[in-house]
Amino acid sequence: SSPYKNTATDGRDLGADIDALTAATASALSGVSSATPSLAVTPQITTDFGSVSVGASADRSFTVTNTGGAALTGTVASATPFSIVSGGAFTLSPGTSQTVVARFSPPAAGSFANTVLFNSNASTAARSVTGSGAAAADTTPPVISSVTVSSLTSTTATITWTTNEPADAQAEYGLTAAYGSSTPRDATLVTTHAASLSGLTAGTLYHYRVMSRDAAGNLAATSDLTVTTPSTGDVTPPLVGLTTPASGATVSGTVPISANASDNTGVVGVQFMLDGVPLAAEVTAVPYAVSWNTTTATSGSHTLTAVARDGAGNRTTSAAVSVTVSNAAPDTTPPVISSVTAGSITSSGATIIWTTDEAADSVVEYGPTVSYGSATPLDANRVTMHTVTLNGLAAGALHHYRVKSSDAAGNQTQSADFTFTTLTTAAVPTDPSPPQDPGTPPPTTATSTQGGSGTASGGGGSSGGGSGFESGGGFSPPSQSSGSAPGGTAPAEGAGVASGGPVAPGPGPASTWTAAVPAQRQSVVWSSLVNVTSNGSSLRKISGCDGCADAGAVSQQQIISGDGYLEFTASETSSVRLIGWRSGRPGANRNEIQFAIRLRSGGVAQVRELGLTRTTTTYVRGDVFRIAVVAGTVRYYKNGRLLYISGLAPAYPLTVGTALISRGATVTNVIISGRFSKGTAMPLDSVGSAVSWSDNRFDGFEGVQRAV
Repeated sequence: SSPYKNTATDGRDLGADIDALTAATASALSGVSSATPSLAVTPQITTDFGSVSVGASADRSFTVTNTGGAALTGTVASATPFSIVSGGAFTLSPGTSQTVVARFSPPAAGSFANTVLFNSNASTAARSVTGSGAAAADTTPPVISSVTVSSLTSTTATITWTTNEPADAQAEYGLTAAYGSSTPRDATLVTTHAASLSGLTAGTLYHYRVMSRDAAGNLAATSDLTVTTPSTGDVTPPLVGLTTPASGATVSGTVPISANASDNTGVVGVQFMLDGVPLAAEVTAVPYAVSWNTTTATSGSHTLTAVARDGAGNRTTSAAVSVTVSNAAPDTTPPVISSVTAGSITSSGATIIWTTDEAADSVVEYGPTVSYGSATPLDANRVTMHTVTLNGLAAGALHHYRVKSSDAAGNQTQSADFTFTTLTTAAVPTDPSPPQDPGTPPPTTATSTQGGSGTASGGGGSSGGGSGFESGGGFSPPSQSSGSAPGGTAPAEGAGVASGGPVAPGPGPASTWTAAVPAQRQSVVWSSLVNVTSNGSSLRKISGCDGCADAGAVSQQQIISGDGYLEFTASETSSVRLIGWRSGRPGANRNEIQFAIRLRSGGVAQVRELGLTRTTTTYVRGDVFRIAVVAGTVRYYKNGRLLYISGLAPAYPLTVGTALISRGATVTNVIISGRFSKGTAMPLDSVGSAVSWSDNRFDGFEGVQRAV
């Protein structure tokens, strides 16, 4: 307190006034306020991290101080390649400090600059930071491989080797592992190296090693190696060459490696080398061969050589053979079997159909119980659509069966057990006489029937127009009841055999064939393929419009006269396609299919002639359809049952035509039989049939007697 106690003129104590003034002045001079925080950061100048190697880092420190009178809070941040590794957040009471550590991690060589930003509830401060990145030092020496002695004589030798990066070359050699001699250093930085040893003594063992140094000065040296110079009596090296495997071959598993070698005094050993390293022990007797387990090597390119030596120490290295190791996992997955179906069932046979997800062979086991007891011969043809015919079955009996398929790797799979029942043996019914066409006056000659056919061509065959595949072009003709062609109206479903009206005299009852059955029966060979792919005698639509008649093919074979037939097996029931005879009738469009069966989605089958539907039936997968020419009459069958007798006469030559409407539609197992024109007949084969055959005569057809 003030020593002055005199009363002031205003009556107050003068000393008290002086004490109050002194306290206020001291508070103002200190700069400390009891109400707010204050941020202080050191150092205040730019912080340099210096030069730091790429891949390394360096740290620097900052100090944050609260110089105020209240709590100070805040954070610290920076940007790549600078970062805050500690002290990135702070809460400081008045008068306290905290250390903040920043790190510099250069991603590449070059100079970098940024800021470290201090944000607080008092103020913001920024400090500049700099640093430079330096390329990492190369400390890895070269890798030496394929060290070989060549051009060996009694006094000289040439050593060759390779490195994985450019490097110089030098060799040390001598009578011991201490060496004592060396070749001049070749300072050229390359990857293929050679060094010549000279002044050697004949018939002497020499130690040597090779060395290479890269541009960074990293030195690599091999372990100690030896070579024996030949005696002066024999300086002729052996001859040697690899015989297997062939250069450029791809190998896997265990493969043989062999070589031929000869010498004027005799070969005493052949050493096989893989990438310059001994592959196995030296082979000292004929045959010069070893087995190589390629799983001990990495997949990719490798080099094989053979080194032959004689008794005088002369050595020769063969020309190198490059091979590719492919150690892919073996195929152990069997095929997947699906869509197993029994079709074309008769009293003594059936056709078994299935598919696999990869090409595989075909076998069917069958019998009266799940023990089976019988099996079909192995069909070794690897396909994805399988068809096998069973014959010699008991009539009216339940038969068990299962299918088997093996892929190219030998993986076999088999289906579950399936059953079917053969038909009972019954008297063969005869066809009814063809009914009269109610809309056509009774013709009296074959000529008048043919004339009616021409009218149908003009009236019913023009729908849709000109695709070149389907007769009449469209899916449905304008009318199926007003045409005047022989063929009449289509019968009601389930009405039995339909007929196209009067047929020229000659064949006798419709149920009997008196003409000789054709001598040749062959799988169709396809030509003129459009938007389809073929697999044997089967077709599949793979391109074009879905729902358009813009895909199909024509048989190479053609029937020039007499009786004949085409036959096919129905597959899927979900697409639209048409197959039948293309007639050579004068004046007709040869691209039209005059006599056809059209399979529609939903399992509906139609007999179609010149764009008109003659009759309709149903079908399932495995049903066999046939369009036969018998004594000048065209007849249609399903599973041997007569569907329709045409009133139109065919005109030769006849070829098989197809029109596939739906994308993915198929026609399968197409057969043609008849008298073929010269040049179109294929070599005779044994075509599997969905219907039983005997002595080239029709057999097993309901509604048709066997021709005898």
